[in-house]
Amino acid sequence: MSEVGGGNHQQENPGIYVAGGAGNAIRSGTGIDANNTGMSNLYLDISKAFGLNWGRYGNSSGGVTGFFR
Repeated sequence: MSEVGGGNHQQENPGIYVAGGAGNAIRSGTGIDANNTGMSNLYLDISKAFGLNWGRYGNSSGGVTGFFR
């Protein structure tokens, strides 16, 4: 993750790279516009890819659309 995607330190809509595929559960090799959903939503999706059944992570409001296949 980088908070300098806009050329300066920013907290909104950072660029994020995820390595791995979680057994082909997550979409790989593509760019996803997370539409400012927040990092906690990404972390929630990653926990689900690991088989954890968390309902929330931090201030998450759901997952990142397009993250899973």
